[in-house]
Amino acid sequence: MHDPVDIRSVRGRVSGARELLKGGSATLEMVDGGEPAILVLDYGVETAGYPQLTVDSVTPDDGATGVQLRQAYSESMPFMYTPGTATVSVKAPAGTRKVRYSSGTNLFVGDTVQFGAEQYEITGVGTADAAVPLAKAAPAGATRLQLGSLEEAVAGQVIRVGGAPHTIVAVDGAPTSINFAPISADMVAFFGPNSNVAAGDVLTISGELMTVAFAQTQPWGTLASFTTPLPTGATSPAHKPGPVTITPALANDVPVGTQVILAPGTGLTLSRGLAESVEAGTAIRTKPGMPTGYTNNVTTLANPGPTEGANEGGFRFRAIALTKPGKVTISAPSVRWSAHRAGADDYAGHFLSSDETLNKAWFAGAFTNQTNMVPAGVDDLDVPVIYDGAKRDRALWSGDLIVQGRVAYQAFGAAALPYWKGTLDTFMDMQNPVTGELPSSTCCGIFYATTYSAYAAMSAIDYYRYAGDLDYARSLLPAVERAEKFHASHLNENGLIVTNDPDYWQTRQDGEVTHYSMVYLEFLQNLVWFENELGHPEKAARYAEAAERLKANINDHLWSDSLGAYIHSDVMPTVIPADANSDAIRLGVAPRGKVQGILDVLRRTWTGHGNVLSQSVPAGPSLADGYGHEIEPLTNTWESEARYVAGDTESALELTRDLIGPMVDESSDFYTGALWEFLDQSGIVDESRDSLAHGWGAGQSAQLLERLVGVRPTSAGYHKWLVEPMPATSVDWADGSVPTPSGPIDVLWGQSEGDRRFDVDVTAPAGTSGQVSLPLLSNDAAVQVNGHDVWVDGKFVAAPQVDGAELSGDRVIFSVRGGETLRFRSAPKTGPTPPPVVATPTPTQAPAVDKVVARIGTKVVKPVEVGTKVRLRVTVRARGVVPSGSVEVKVRGAGKKKSYEKSLNSRGRTKLWLPVFKWPGRVAVKVRYMGDSAVEAQWKKIAFAVVDRRTVR
Repeated sequence: MHDPVDIRSVRGRVSGARELLKGGSATLEMVDGGEPAILVLDYGVETAGYPQLTVDSVTPDDGATGVQLRQAYSESMPFMYTPGTATVSVKAPAGTRKVRYSSGTNLFVGDTVQFGAEQYEITGVGTADAAVPLAKAAPAGATRLQLGSLEEAVAGQVIRVGGAPHTIVAVDGAPTSINFAPISADMVAFFGPNSNVAAGDVLTISGELMTVAFAQTQPWGTLASFTTPLPTGATSPAHKPGPVTITPALANDVPVGTQVILAPGTGLTLSRGLAESVEAGTAIRTKPGMPTGYTNNVTTLANPGPTEGANEGGFRFRAIALTKPGKVTISAPSVRWSAHRAGADDYAGHFLSSDETLNKAWFAGAFTNQTNMVPAGVDDLDVPVIYDGAKRDRALWSGDLIVQGRVAYQAFGAAALPYWKGTLDTFMDMQNPVTGELPSSTCCGIFYATTYSAYAAMSAIDYYRYAGDLDYARSLLPAVERAEKFHASHLNENGLIVTNDPDYWQTRQDGEVTHYSMVYLEFLQNLVWFENELGHPEKAARYAEAAERLKANINDHLWSDSLGAYIHSDVMPTVIPADANSDAIRLGVAPRGKVQGILDVLRRTWTGHGNVLSQSVPAGPSLADGYGHEIEPLTNTWESEARYVAGDTESALELTRDLIGPMVDESSDFYTGALWEFLDQSGIVDESRDSLAHGWGAGQSAQLLERLVGVRPTSAGYHKWLVEPMPATSVDWADGSVPTPSGPIDVLWGQSEGDRRFDVDVTAPAGTSGQVSLPLLSNDAAVQVNGHDVWVDGKFVAAPQVDGAELSGDRVIFSVRGGETLRFRSAPKTGPTPPPVVATPTPTQAPAVDKVVARIGTKVVKPVEVGTKVRLRVTVRARGVVPSGSVEVKVRGAGKKKSYEKSLNSRGRTKLWLPVFKWPGRVAVKVRYMGDSAVEAQWKKIAFAVVDRRTVR
């Protein structure tokens, strides 16, 4: 179950709302003509499932059989309410508190409405006709009437007097209103304009005729009393009677006080008179209106008992509203989780670093996919699948799956594979038997775009790359090859792809669209790997030749020397797209000498919240998709990947922080704990339909493990792998664990610019092999593995589990075998002539001695829960000696960033209280022993999960 963590707002007669958070009850009541009773629950993060509610008691309004309860669901508060709307039906003069309308919806007492520059509170919403009393009796044959108020009288208006229709020919007086303040039950103080009231005057107050019994002039106005008490709840202003001329003449005598119907239909009563008149036809828009969310339902509750609604795919906020008279007491507003069930301990992989935003980005990407992973049986599914978004479209989309598959696997390991496979099987079963095109989605146009057919095929190849399922890969190969033939059929005479379809732009893109050719190139490159892995080198060679031809054609026809970039298409040659220019770098199309120039051009599209889709020359706005979006996570993922490939990790991370920073801001009303489908240039979402837990938003999460930590498969199922950390100066250390069919690959690296040292620990499963690409932070760097020299003076030295090494630029690439932890240490070579950063010993210093290696032991009492104190115990041991000195402890994650330094006791031990963690997540703790005269400095990294027992498992 997922329970709410907060009450976001309460409106009207709601009591005990916060008791719902403690297992108690709340009561909602609405009286006739009163404000609706509404409470909005906050579940803290995205939730998905069947909303439950226990009805403790029901008190219907008189004559009703039950109460009408509305429940609405929204990922964000700004899109929870739909404003009330209506149209002014009769001109409302200045001073009136009544505004007549037609075709009104979602209008409630307590809402606000704006007319001109002024805002007014709505104090009444009714269907009664607008009426004023007759201030003076009128005989049969009369054509002039004294009305109690002229505020709604308009020439040409049809009124009813004694049930008979008459038309106002002329309004002979001006509407006159007088402000007053009640003093007692029958006395008021009139002030302001028109306050010269005299005894005997007849006034209309709150629709009733009042005769002045006493009046005394004062400096500020008039003090007056009446012959009868003021109407209950009387409100300012009062009105003086005025004459109107009507036709036809009255057929009968009409006594004083008769209600003259001025305007039939509905009306709003305002808290004060209008500052200026409002013409008929003026649009009315009230706030906040009705809680409708993205989805909502209305049920009539007649009896107490537990209830459960239909599956709601994705929401953070849930409104429960009583919008018609009655009373209900409720409890237990839980959600029975319907997506993949996983708590913190169920994560098979993880990412942690010294950068809290990046940590949140990875876990948000994993959580996004968790909300998108839907088991069989939910929504009548026969197999588990991965939807594109928790809220919308709740359909299979290959453009999302190309990102989702690997992110889900990296987070949940084998548990994610049935979802990925179920989605792929669905796509393969829907392949067009004639053309070979794979479907784009299970909704919204099955065959939507040629690029999406390629995305489905590439996701199938990725499944083999990550899961290593050979039999399944062989079964998919024919469908993948047919999809390639379909794609190749769209090559034109220039050898470029022309499809005239939408892709992620959601609007048709005509001509030789550069990105469309790039997608086909990426498909071919994936096929080269796939066919080679399956033992078909001849096919792989043909695909490789096709890829090289396509690269040449792209450079020949779609590069612009004047722009210094690749064009969007031959139809739009002055538009510089983010997608194709990022593709050119990450897929190896752009010559090396053009890469930095392209990156400089791309940076011009940065907004502080990610890149926009394109730029125009001369300067103009970015192109937008069919819904007006200019910033999309897909293009940002492609650009950050391009920057990693170009060796610019720092700017790749900067772009990631810019894009994902707003999404992981817990203070935002758009925060869901997940990643978004789109955002605008202000860093928020501007359309209620946009998904705030959308699969394709997680591409940069995968990059954190595959690029920053650097773990990537090079053969199916990680039987062979590459560890290639790509450090940046803004990150001190990074730690990642990647699940594989043989077991996890764990990588932890740290760097020190001061002593130009880079350390990386690699633990890979036995029976696997790989390469470790180690950056050298100095020209004379030497490398050790587990204390053994393996790279000295530019030469490899053999060591256990390390089979060879070669220099590649500023990196050394080691060939290694899995099975045991390999601790690589790259640091400047020490010796008789050390570099300047190493201090030269003086005669007064003690002679150098061989220090023993320290071993650090840690203990944390688990489970660690949100809001509880946690003690960490640290023990430092070394052979033949008790270590002395101190340890430094750095804590990062779950909302905390703290550093401590603690002295060791005489037994080499210390203990400390860790901070109280504010929210769930994984926490990294780095313990560094500073060393002493006999024991070498050492450090250790541990991680643990902080859980919230209130959240779903």
